[in-house]
Amino acid sequence: FGNHPHYGQFLPNCSFHRIESAKVPFVEDNSLDGAVANFVLCTIKDDSEIVKIGKEIRRMLKPGAPLVLCDPHPNSIGKDYVSFKRETIENLTSRVSVAVRFSGIPNTFYDYWRGKNDYLALLKEAGYSNVQMIEPVVNEEWRKDELFWRDERKHSPFLIIKAKK
Repeated sequence: FGNHPHYGQFLPNCSFHRIESAKVPFVEDNSLDGAVANFVLCTIKDDSEIVKIGKEIRRMLKPGAPLVLCDPHPNSIGKDYVSFKRETIENLTSRVSVAVRFSGIPNTFYDYWRGKNDYLALLKEAGYSNVQMIEPVVNEEWRKDELFWRDERKHSPFLIIKAKK
């Protein structure tokens, strides 16, 4: 977000920083109640960079505090969801580049595919424990609008991972 002059008037108690490395020196050790990373890991090809980021977040978390990650589900390849579609790839291997098309956006974006075991190994290497994986699908109440949903009915578009320091 940088230092945009208007953010202060809408969010007076927040500060925004652009982080361009795996270091966040302005946050103290053991000071955060939790951390969330939405669609971050899938944009980073290098596993060692992910481990560095994970260790830095762990440094900032209070003991027992959670890190919650959300990335595209590894099984979302080739599925058609309301908000996005990831291209079909025959031979999936860790860190292979995958084209992603978002609904209503003409550009193609790219992320890097990882399996569940890849995420588990990276979190373990970064020092996390009590890892839980959540694979949400459209529930019965949401199914009232059955024509709206696509593959979300049976296949989770997202992998949500909760781990503790």
